[in-house]
Amino acid sequence: TFINEPEEILRTRRNVHQLSIQRETSDFVVDLTSRFPSTVATLMSTASKLACASIPIENSEHKNLI
Repeated sequence: TFINEPEEILRTRRNVHQLSIQRETSDFVVDLTSRFPSTVATLMSTASKLACASIPIENSEHKNLI
C-alpha cells in the first residue's frame, strides 16, 4: 500500500498541534483554578447554566432538574 506521505505528515502534525493546545489549555485551567477557586467555580456553573439554557428541552422530566 502506498501512503500519501505529505498528507499523512500534515495530519500527524495537526494532531500533535491540537494535543499541545489541549495540554496548554488544561494547564491554564488548572493554574486558574488553584489561584481563584471561587471565581472558576462561578464561571463553570454560569457556563453550564448557559449551556443548558441554549439547548431546547423537549423532555419535561429534564426541565425539573434545572
